[in-house]
Amino acid sequence: GAAAGAGPPQPAEGRVHLGHRLVGLADKGDRVEASFENGATVTADLLVGADGIHSTVRTALLGEEAPRFAGSVAYRGLVPAERVADLGLEVGFESWLGPGAHIVHYPVSRGRLLNFVGWTEHDTWNREDWTDRATVARALATFAGWHPQVRRIIAAAETCFIWALFDREPLPRWSFGRATL
Repeated sequence: GAAAGAGPPQPAEGRVHLGHRLVGLADKGDRVEASFENGATVTADLLVGADGIHSTVRTALLGEEAPRFAGSVAYRGLVPAERVADLGLEVGFESWLGPGAHIVHYPVSRGRLLNFVGWTEHDTWNREDWTDRATVARALATFAGWHPQVRRIIAAAETCFIWALFDREPLPRWSFGRATL
């Protein structure tokens, strides 16, 4: 047991290490070993892979498999709040729905900026990059015929990004030995 008055265990220093790109893992039975691009290795009781759609942990556990395009893309932009101040927007999240698309906007950066994200169906995506710059004109064309408020917000953006949404088939299980997703 713990000594009287010791309190709960305190986290050890140095638990977050930046600049470590995982390149491999090995289940050693009573522990798991992670190898990194910089030559470092770490041994732990458990390895949790929370490394996104292009997961190195998933590849190490299940083999190489490309994610599939989910059939939609998203446009994103940041608008200086003063550019749309005359719209009298609510402070909070607003959502607009339409055929085959939807768009949300909400304040960020303590209200100095308005973030918008608009999703729309898309037949194909042939870029390797999952994100790219888009023109404001392209985003406006995608949301042609939408409410004037939506179009004003998009038009007020200095830059616009587009990214494809990807998916994977559900896994029958997420844990393998001492590693899990």
